[in-house]
Amino acid sequence: MASTAEKAFSLDAWYQIGGHGADVMPDRAAIVQKLEAIVQLRLFGRGRWLADREACCALERTFMQLGLLEGTPGGPGAWQNSNLARELKLDLYLVFAGLFDEGDVPIILHHYCLIDESIVDHLYTRLEAGADPEIVLRGYVQHAYFIFHKAANRLN
Repeated sequence: MASTAEKAFSLDAWYQIGGHGADVMPDRAAIVQKLEAIVQLRLFGRGRWLADREACCALERTFMQLGLLEGTPGGPGAWQNSNLARELKLDLYLVFAGLFDEGDVPIILHHYCLIDESIVDHLYTRLEAGADPEIVLRGYVQHAYFIFHKAANRLN
């Protein structure tokens, strides 16, 4: 079995597949394709959906390279979503990829009208009772992913 560091490296390498040179910013379609590939691997793959520290770091680097994160005047290490990231709803993709704190997932899905308030309450009740967030949330996030894409396809 691979160590955590080896998994992080392989994830980082995988996210770079089809990557672009440092001086070339990929177009919008390529960025969406990469986001979708990340979600497919994490949300629908065999491994854990919720990201550990190494996966978070690898994905953060990828998002910076894609121009989805930009530095803030607040200082080094402070990032914010770029205009493109806001347009693509990067925060929702981060939920789909398991990068948000599990306590934030229900409220973000609710914000995008992907789950209703009764489900939010149900999820928080289970989480507060000590249930494994991976088990409690993953199915709801997968369902929300399909609802999101169904709605997006209607707009295209």
